[in-house]
Amino acid sequence: MSIDLVRNARFNGSTPIVQDGKETFGTWKKPNFLTSPFQETVTYVVDNTKMGRADLIANEVYGTCDLYWVVIAAMRPMNPTNWPKTGDVLYLPSQAEVFAQLIA
Repeated sequence: MSIDLVRNARFNGSTPIVQDGKETFGTWKKPNFLTSPFQETVTYVVDNTKMGRADLIANEVYGTCDLYWVVIAAMRPMNPTNWPKTGDVLYLPSQAEVFAQLIA
């Protein structure tokens, strides 16, 4: 059995492990582009319609809701539940940088 992941999945590039006869993933390690300063930063101010919705922010910035994990991992909120709040300013890697890293 093999886990099929889309190219922009959070665990893409992670090595699967077998636990109780099922293939799964262990601890997630952030991709390098999220652990160092971004080459190009996008500033995003959260409005009422995006409060608590990293998926909608990802859709607006990156063109897909699937990259919600990039928004969360880039900002490292203390508690991602109901995050972000209206008025929060987010500093995110650019679409070009994210896509270049995910395709590599």
